[in-house]
Amino acid sequence: MKEMRQKLIWLHTIIISMLLLSSCCRECPVCPDCNQNDPNQPGTKDIFEIPSAIYKGGAFPQSSSSCDNLVTEVFINENVISGGTSYFSVKSNASIKKVFIGVEGEKGYYEYMPSQSAYLVEGMVMLLRQNLTIANFTLQIAVEGVSGCISSIYVKVLKLVAVGNGQLQVSLSFDNEKDIDLHLIEPNGEKIYYGHKRSENGGELDLDSNPACHIDGVNNENIYYKEGAFVEPGEYKVYAVMFENCDSNIATHYSISVYYNGALIQTAQGMNPISGTFPINAPSTGSSLEGIAPICTFNIPNHGQKQTHKFTPIPSNTTKEIPK
Repeated sequence: MKEMRQKLIWLHTIIISMLLLSSCCRECPVCPDCNQNDPNQPGTKDIFEIPSAIYKGGAFPQSSSSCDNLVTEVFINENVISGGTSYFSVKSNASIKKVFIGVEGEKGYYEYMPSQSAYLVEGMVMLLRQNLTIANFTLQIAVEGVSGCISSIYVKVLKLVAVGNGQLQVSLSFDNEKDIDLHLIEPNGEKIYYGHKRSENGGELDLDSNPACHIDGVNNENIYYKEGAFVEPGEYKVYAVMFENCDSNIATHYSISVYYNGALIQTAQGMNPISGTFPINAPSTGSSLEGIAPICTFNIPNHGQKQTHKFTPIPSNTTKEIPK
């Protein structure tokens, strides 16, 4: 009987301790016994996603005291848009085993592991949240070398450029200063691009960057369908077109994302966002789509949606000369 009483007292003590710990975690987020590595906590993941990386809760990895500054360059567009993407690369003076990506002042970070160790890691894509409204944020990047040494933290301020999101949003981002145009062909064949900025259905190009190599450095383009626009059922085709190669000595990486009703839509290519590269000496093609394949296609299902009215087209306010 005495042994049973002791067991009950012991069990009661454990339950009380658990309740007190739970209360501590609610009231005191820095409580040492609380799980600060919970990936569901608000933080970096609410600003952007790295689709090919693993998200981890907690603080950003600290640099090793005996570690040199391994990160030598980070190639990333300093301008971003909500619902858009940013293709980025990291260069190091040592072979990279892992790349860590986070936001200064925010919990949580992404851990990206390249398929093989290398001094240059390319092909990482940041996907910005559609509901992002902050004016800017400070990106943190560090790398872990093959020796296990973690570099000091590289920081860069990224600025948010305002764009529309709407029912359907198609965005293009590229990593250097070229005149690359976003084209979207609706199921009815009407094309939205810099020369025809709004379709009768209401799809609108509201951001056109670096027109005719008049560099603004934004390096993003965006098409969206606002409330009241008609997102026509059927197949849509998305193109990235090198209108003018402002510097043919460098390659240009780009990425495209497509959101429908607040979620990434399945593309026929099976990837969203989807990335590609214009190689060195890529030809300037103007606005022609002749011989150019779409980057991706996607289908909007027919749920009986009807067009209530037609929108007045918006012509281009930019005069572009066709590259010779």
